[in-house]
Amino acid sequence: QNGQNGFSAFEVWKQTNPSGTLQDFYNSFGVKRVIKKLQNSFVDATITPKIVGDISNIIIENGKSYRVQLLGTLQTAATTTGGRLHWVLSGGAVVTAHGFIESSITHVVASTALRQTILQLDGTVNNNSGLVTTGVGAINTPVAFQSQMILNCTASGFLNFYFASEVAASNATLNSGTIIIIEEI
Repeated sequence: QNGQNGFSAFEVWKQTNPSGTLQDFYNSFGVKRVIKKLQNSFVDATITPKIVGDISNIIIENGKSYRVQLLGTLQTAATTTGGRLHWVLSGGAVVTAHGFIESSITHVVASTALRQTILQLDGTVNNNSGLVTTGVGAINTPVAFQSQMILNCTASGFLNFYFASEVAASNATLNSGTIIIIEEI
C-alpha cells in the first residue's frame, strides 16, 4: 500500500520491445487501432467535397470489422454557410455500414440538432454517406461534430473523409485537431 508503483503493462512490454511504439503495443494484442489527426486546418470555398489527406486513406481489409469514430470541429466565414462532411470508400473497398454522423446549428433564437444515419458507403459522395450542415451561430466559431460507425468489410480498400463548404464562394474550415479513431473488432 505504501510501496512504489509498479510498471504499467506498456512499460513491461517496452522492456522486451525497446523500439516499439504505443501503437505496436496495441497491435500486439491482435487489436488494430489507428488514430489519424488533422494537423492543419482544411479550408474550402467550393461545394464539391474533397478528400482530407491527413485523416484519409485508412486501410480496411476483407473479412474484418471495424469501429470508426470521428470527432472534430468546423467553422465558417458566414452564419448562412455550413459544411459538407462525407465518408467515401476507394481502392475497391466494399462494406456494410451502420452508424451516424451528427452536428448542430445554433442560432440566437434556436438550436437544431442534425443527425444522418449512415447505412451505405461507396466510392461516391452521396446523401447516405454524410451530413450537410446549413449554417452556424457565429462566424469563425467552432461547431462540434461526430460520427460513429461499424463497418463490416467484404472487399479491401480505403476509408476516406471528404469535406467542402455548403455554399459556393464561402469559406468553410475543418479545424486542425479533428481525429479519426478506427479499431478492428
